[in-house]
Amino acid sequence: MQDIDKKLDIENFLGTVFLHSKFLKNYFLNKKISKKTILQKLLEKRTEDAIYNDLNSIDYMNLTEFEFLKFLRDAKYFEYLLIAIEDICLKKSVSEVTDHLSTFAKVSLLLAYKYAYKNLQDVYGTPVDDNGKEIGFCIVALGK
Repeated sequence: MQDIDKKLDIENFLGTVFLHSKFLKNYFLNKKISKKTILQKLLEKRTEDAIYNDLNSIDYMNLTEFEFLKFLRDAKYFEYLLIAIEDICLKKSVSEVTDHLSTFAKVSLLLAYKYAYKNLQDVYGTPVDDNGKEIGFCIVALGK
């Protein structure tokens, strides 16, 4: 890890990103995210499974709606920080950067779906069709 750490100069990367975004700097300083955590996440491919497993490690289903939205916001800011480093410092391709953004969006929508489904199910019961077969619903999302 130390050899890789020398190639990935987290201190320099963070300094560079923070010059571009005071928002990300404030997030990083307020959340006290370890540089080791950032390095570990930069070294792994941020696939749907990787992001989902990170987010699913928290029992988000028992959060209040306010807590859940804060949880998703924090996850989004963390991924934004990784994406900024990948884009600005590691000079990843447009395709790689947009793939990371899209992957995070897909996973966050999946979590939002599961959270909303469970909460609606708790209030109204399991949704069923005319034949009594369980059905779901969908989230329609458009990129900005």
